[in-house]
Amino acid sequence: MSSSRRPSFFHLSTWLPLPALALAALLAALPVHAATGEQKLTPRDFSTLIPIETKGNAPVYRLDLPFSVYERSRLSPLRDVRVFNSLGQAEAIYINAAESLPEPGREHAFPCFSLRVRVSPDGVALLRDGRDAPASGPGRDKNEAYETRGLLVDFDQKRPRFDRVRLVPGETLSNSAAGPDGQHGSMLSTRLYVSRDLQHWSLAARPSLGRLRVDGQSLEMLELPVGELDQRYMLLVPAAGSELFPVRELLAREKAKSATSVQSVRLHGRKDDKAGGFGYAVPRGLPVLNLEPELDSDNVLLRGRILTPALPERGNARHRVARRQNETELVWEERAPLFYYRLGGNGRDFRHSDPVPFDRDWLGPENNAPLLRDAPFTLLLRLRGDRAEAPALLVRWARQQLYFMAGGPGPYILAVGSLKAEEAADTRDAALRELPVQAAPARLEMDKLHAQTPPTAYAETSGGQRLLLWGVLLLGAACMAFMAVQLLRKPKE
Repeated sequence: MSSSRRPSFFHLSTWLPLPALALAALLAALPVHAATGEQKLTPRDFSTLIPIETKGNAPVYRLDLPFSVYERSRLSPLRDVRVFNSLGQAEAIYINAAESLPEPGREHAFPCFSLRVRVSPDGVALLRDGRDAPASGPGRDKNEAYETRGLLVDFDQKRPRFDRVRLVPGETLSNSAAGPDGQHGSMLSTRLYVSRDLQHWSLAARPSLGRLRVDGQSLEMLELPVGELDQRYMLLVPAAGSELFPVRELLAREKAKSATSVQSVRLHGRKDDKAGGFGYAVPRGLPVLNLEPELDSDNVLLRGRILTPALPERGNARHRVARRQNETELVWEERAPLFYYRLGGNGRDFRHSDPVPFDRDWLGPENNAPLLRDAPFTLLLRLRGDRAEAPALLVRWARQQLYFMAGGPGPYILAVGSLKAEEAADTRDAALRELPVQAAPARLEMDKLHAQTPPTAYAETSGGQRLLLWGVLLLGAACMAFMAVQLLRKPKE
């Protein structure tokens, strides 16, 4: 009679299924761990919290984003910005460039100078002697030369930007004064000349100016054809046999322009001997438009190159060796030349060059690689010469606004600065701009800004789940070690 022997507790067959069980438990615990990475963010996950001041009970609010928000963001471009209500729930948001409203045209007053001129078939010339110019009487040949008093205006550098130019008479125009050839009212035929240098004049138009009576009402026609004023100097000459009425000044209104709403900030740089230039910390998500060096002295010329950091190319063998040697190394990529001057004297700034255009894509706002994200400088100026101090930079950027839905109860806070936002669901919704309601204005209370330390990546998982994962891993490792020992102790058959 055969008796079956039960395997002992330390026999290999007893522990053989344990690694499979440990592996199954580990696979079952991994989805639980992965689900924690998709959990909703809370204000505790961000490094900066800024209260939002709202008025009324509007469904949608909008607020301007100051430089501090860009500066404290960790994921470009502003991918880690959220708005939370009082219940800690994230509201739907949308970030867009501020609307470009037409700027009202400003009006400039230019003095008018009366001086003697001579008009001939060959053109017009300024007379510089001290004699008065007698006006030629009516009925003379139109091709005959005559002398009279004209009106000279110097537009300086503002001339090309006008959409309306009109004369302001020195006294009320009389209704009884008659123009040449029996014109109605007090209309006056004139000739409008333009010039660049006061020497060479060209006839631009023949406007009729004065007061006209229509249906018992007086209409002043004192506007000049602005489309013809394309030179620096303007000369208005009355027709032969007429005298120009007294003019106090000339008013010119600038064209209304729909320019991009711009904000600016002054940044101070620091010399970087390793990079060979002056480094500046420009937020990578900032929509930069242009740069302008601020110089503390007159008659200065800056020439050099603009550089931004970039990741080494992985396809090049030389770069692969360099990356193995130093994993924190960035390369500086040349973007554009820098040329800026400031000319002046006696403390007065006479002339300076235009701001240097800047392409926001040079900063790589869509790339959040750790090397770029944590770089101390995002802009480098390599200047010619032996300049010891970094010039201050006036950085201008396109103003942006944040829209958010007031879905939950207030008060609301704006949170920024979280690496966890890269894996969390985005709350941006472009439909906020299409809602048939007008967004109410709101503002950030920057004086109540609260900075905190967000939890590290290790603490993103709860304590119980973390212990479960470590227990499963340790159990699997112990089972594998025990099996290895048993296999070594098993006698050879």
